[in-house]
Amino acid sequence: MEVTVQLDPQQMAAIDRKCSLFMEQSKIDTAINRAAKRAADSAKAETKKQITERYTLPAGQIGKTISTAGNKGSGVGASMIISDSPNALPKFSGTKPNKPQPKSRPVQQVNVKTETGAKSVPGWFTAQMKSGHIGVFSRRNTTRMKSPYQRTGKDKWGRNPAKTGRAQLTQKHGPPAPKMFERPEIVEPVKKYAEEVLSKRLDHEFERLLGDA
Repeated sequence: MEVTVQLDPQQMAAIDRKCSLFMEQSKIDTAINRAAKRAADSAKAETKKQITERYTLPAGQIGKTISTAGNKGSGVGASMIISDSPNALPKFSGTKPNKPQPKSRPVQQVNVKTETGAKSVPGWFTAQMKSGHIGVFSRRNTTRMKSPYQRTGKDKWGRNPAKTGRAQLTQKHGPPAPKMFERPEIVEPVKKYAEEVLSKRLDHEFERLLGDA
């Protein structure tokens, strides 16, 4: 998900009228880009604040999913990009335990949203895979045929083959950062804050340039 920080055509035209007599267009664009990049960085900080107020995912983990960059090429402005996949439940501070437990493990507690209390989920457990990944899983028993004659369910002598139990693990996830950010009570304050920072930084950047002129 991407949030763009830039001026609309009317704002750009107003700035050009005010500043084109005093400075080159390249300097105007540079000032706008600096202000927009600062606004995008501020939006990132505000996004972490808004999400951590509503979810138990730590700010440091959220920050890893957000990047900011100035526009390249002829365009002016900046953007904040949120890119993430569903988060393993142990990443949320409301998940307890969040590390593998012995067989006499306690009942798994899960709490993804701060506005909801912790939920006990019997049958779920925290485990570590061979790759080192730690997640919360549930186990479901399935059956499989010993015989290769699975279409008919019978072996070559016409008998029903024996079936054996096989555990199938399913990992549980919390929402990715872009999904959290989509909530109106999060995205709207972030966009408004970015606009406020952009306006203030534009004033600062042009005052600095006019002072150097």
